[in-house]
Order: sequence, then C-alpha cells, then structure tokens
Amino acid sequence: MQKTKGYHMLHEAGHSQAQACPDAFFPAPMRGYPFDEWDRLVGATVEVRLNGNRVRTGLVDAATPDGSIIWLSQDGPLDRVLIEKAQGYEMWISPAQLRERETQ
Repeated sequence: MQKTKGYHMLHEAGHSQAQACPDAFFPAPMRGYPFDEWDRLVGATVEVRLNGNRVRTGLVDAATPDGSIIWLSQDGPLDRVLIEKAQGYEMWISPAQLRERETQ
C-alpha cells in the first residue's frame, strides 16, 4: 500500500487490506451487483473487489467526474482510501442501492 497526499491508495494487483486487518472489521460478503458508473456511487456503501476477492467495504465519500477514481471514507481503524478503476477494482452494491441508482 502506498501513501498519496495523506491518504492510502490501493494500487498493487492482488493486495488486500483485509489481509492486514482482523475479520471483525469486515461484514459478511455483500450479496449484490457490480456497478461500473463510479461517479454515481457517492453516498453508497460498496464492497470493493479485486480479481474476485473482497478487499474492503465502505462508504463512498467522493468520486471524480469521469468515474475513474473514488474515495472511501475512514471507517474505524481503516483510513480514507483512494481507489482507481484502472487498477482493476470493482465496486459492488446491494440490490436496494442498485435500484436507487437506476432511478437517479
């Protein structure tokens, strides 16, 4: 993990913050759907996946206008994190949040 402008950035293929933190910090895997329009995820709780593996869950507090980068807010001991779509990450959302985003 690399620090960028005071925030952690997930950037290495195969890296998982879940490996560095106890399982108690992560809820059960989300039953949901991948959502590719990251710019529309601000305010949503997402599950971040890389290569099919869950990396982190969290609340999206910001996104770039083009949807290529999001920031997850700090969650307990986990720092605010910047995540880049170009690195292969996927955002998964619950069925309820998917319906909400489809009506926006």
